[in-house]
Amino acid sequence: MHFDLPPGTVTGQPALTVEDFSLRDLDGRPVRLSDFRGKVVLINFWTTWCTACVSEMPELIALQKKHENDLAVIGVSLDFVPTDDGDTDTSSPEKVRANIIRTAKAHGINYPVLLDEHFEVGGRFNGGELPTTVIVDANGHIRRRFIGARELSVFEAMIAEANKPSARTGTAGLVTVK
Repeated sequence: MHFDLPPGTVTGQPALTVEDFSLRDLDGRPVRLSDFRGKVVLINFWTTWCTACVSEMPELIALQKKHENDLAVIGVSLDFVPTDDGDTDTSSPEKVRANIIRTAKAHGINYPVLLDEHFEVGGRFNGGELPTTVIVDANGHIRRRFIGARELSVFEAMIAEANKPSARTGTAGLVTVK
């Protein structure tokens, strides 16, 4: 199922199951969302030039470290998507990839970074506003989508919520916040 997440979607709606996707990691290996089934997955859409994205990396690193057995943080780089002001040089995919690798190493990222070269996955989740984060529960249902950086304690609360069934539906409900 392909879908866009409209702003204002509320809890209690039928759970949306995420369609599996596959993107390449920094080493060129394919990584599928379904590789993480059974864990809560936090998908974070970011770019190297987004200051809010880079500033929340320490929170995501700490979150992955603290929950390595029951959470998968996945960073999806949207650096290949041209910006409205032409800031991103997408003429050389090798240069873009090298910049993403440099950023990941410089910040000590301890979770997979995937390359969305054609905005296939970012487009599904309206990932053009940065950073955009989507939380998927262990059954593959979207529990939350939000825009903007968050603190570790907020991430922790959202992960705890994603580990519980929704009170209204008995399954995962969807919540979208800005």
